Amino acid sequence: MTGFGTSNSNDVIIVFAITVTSPITFNQPTDSQASLTFTLRATLPFGEGSEWWAVASTPLSGDTITITTPSASERISLTVWGISGANIVSPFDPSSGVPATNSGTFNSPGGTASITISTSNIYGDDMILGLLYHDDIAVTVAAGSGFTPIASPSNAGAEYEVVSATQSGLSVPMSVTGIGADESANWAMIGDAVQAAPTTTTVTVTSTATVTTTVTTTITTTTTHTPSGTDITADLFLTGCPSSPTVTVTVNLISGGKTIATTKATMSCTVPRQNVSFNKLAAGTYTVQVVIPGKPTQSKYATVPPSATLSFDFS
Repeated sequence: MTGFGTSNSNDVIIVFAITVTSPITFNQPTDSQASLTFTLRATLPFGEGSEWWAVASTPLSGDTITITTPSASERISLTVWGISGANIVSPFDPSSGVPATNSGTFNSPGGTASITISTSNIYGDDMILGLLYHDDIAVTVAAGSGFTPIASPSNAGAEYEVVSATQSGLSVPMSVTGIGADESANWAMIGDAVQAAPTTTTVTVTSTATVTTTVTTTITTTTTHTPSGTDITADLFLTGCPSSPTVTVTVNLISGGKTIATTKATMSCTVPRQNVSFNKLAAGTYTVQVVIPGKPTQSKYATVPPSATLSFDFS
């Protein structure tokens, strides 16, 4: 795909690649401009398509996105788009309900494909994605009710909807029409959710007073802590495949015995390594605590400046 561009920095770039000839394994996508590192997110049940993602730290202009297969004779359809305002440290909702896949068969003239997902919405808004493949190149694919189309190349489609509350059993539908008379064809879908970036809470003292009693004020927030200074990065590595398809990793930043920032990352067999960063920290000593369900909690400390990278290996 040539001429791809975005308007903002720190966009999450999604690539949906399909083929109509046979189940194959796609090679990792590349781009011509920003040396993006694409990570496989999900694969369709029939093996004819996959979802990939990367973070573009600067706006793209006239970029060429390329994806290849082991066979030179494959027919490939490529849909690429950017999402602004997403969590670039952990782009996807950590719920075990995403990504989800489903498949089925339609007879003439078509029907509505759907997939069910669940989300946690820990940072507020989630962008729900529906990605559909159909093995009849003559069909028309349309977004389902409540969803906005992203693109509909031949025998494929992508759609989105923004939700602000936790979802349980949310149906993500897409319609297929145009199957020939006395014909039937297979379809497959991926349902996913991209989570919003954490917001920063600023606390301002607007007045002062002298009192004769002791007043204790507690401020509780799940948003990121962003004072000025240097960075600490947690390099997370998962050895071996977890018992469940994905594992949600909680990373806490602790200062003075208190948790001042929390973020989450999703890891799996296909995504065994993640980097989580806490940026622009004030000078001092911090503890990074990493929690994975079913495994011993690991904690390490670092003093900044300078910036530090801490490695956590979970077997």
